[in-house]
Amino acid sequence: MIPKGQIFSITKDLVYENFYNYFLKKEFDKTNHIILDRFFPDERRTTSIMAGLQTSLGSYWEKLAKKFASLNGFEIIENSALKKPKFVNPKWQDLINKTKEYRETQGGDLIKFKEQLNQLYDPSLKDRELTKLTKGKGADLILSKEDQIYIFDIKTVQVNANSGNLFNESLILWTAYWKYINGIDANNINAKLIIPYNSSNAENDESWWDEFGDRVSPCSNADLLIGNNFWSFVSGNNEALSYMVKAFNYISEDSLFIDLYRKSFSLKNENEIKQFKTKLKLSRISQIKNVIYHPDNESFSMKIKLKWIHKECVFCEKFNKLLNANNYKCPTCGEYLKLHN
Repeated sequence: MIPKGQIFSITKDLVYENFYNYFLKKEFDKTNHIILDRFFPDERRTTSIMAGLQTSLGSYWEKLAKKFASLNGFEIIENSALKKPKFVNPKWQDLINKTKEYRETQGGDLIKFKEQLNQLYDPSLKDRELTKLTKGKGADLILSKEDQIYIFDIKTVQVNANSGNLFNESLILWTAYWKYINGIDANNINAKLIIPYNSSNAENDESWWDEFGDRVSPCSNADLLIGNNFWSFVSGNNEALSYMVKAFNYISEDSLFIDLYRKSFSLKNENEIKQFKTKLKLSRISQIKNVIYHPDNESFSMKIKLKWIHKECVFCEKFNKLLNANNYKCPTCGEYLKLHN
């Protein structure tokens, strides 16, 4: 089980990291709308930044889940391990089709389907030529613990109408493909969809079904993990989501962080963008390493060694070397420049 303090810290630090990476690497200031860019350029630009940031935060949940899972005894399996057979045996395909159609009309779970997969599997089958899954058809997170495999896909909290049949097909195919590739007991393959939080009420996971349950039909509670049902599973801590929310609240009160990134909405030209990104880099390095940028530096550069202040010490180092080194020691006093808590 991951302690609540560690859940808080990991959640918080990953938010800071996600914002830094997004605004540093993405062309967050670009807009592309043939009408609105002419009528409302400032408003359109703000909308573009927010939409891009919201998209980038989609991967945040996957990264956070992997960090929690790795600390809670799960093995992280590369998503690329989930492939599909190039040529599907007709009996397998028939079972897949019938299961999909039955669930779409009658509902039900996948227990019988898994038993039938076990019966169809032929361990002597040698021809298992595989191919990559079509983009958008794979899973976000594959975990292993003891004799169980967990295949998860993290979905948007605002599920689109009529998504259920596609979700149903994914769960069936992932289970069949993993069985076909690895031959393990299909009862030990757990394919599920993840909703990271209930957008209507983050403290009531079950109420999600009242608003969105019909949109994921024929999938049922057995096929989805909502909010803390998921986070408590990967972390082993039953209070995981509440401490994640505490971390978000903490950041929302970090005025320096908020004010810094708010400046992105008012940048007007390439020179202002360049200066903004320099401020991001200096803010980031002071956030995770206990150093300050020395005022005697002529200008910020990624190519040369710069002066840094650590307590009473002054030393020179390149930005990336200092930022990325996990166990960097101050060359003057020998103290590790540890991450801030």
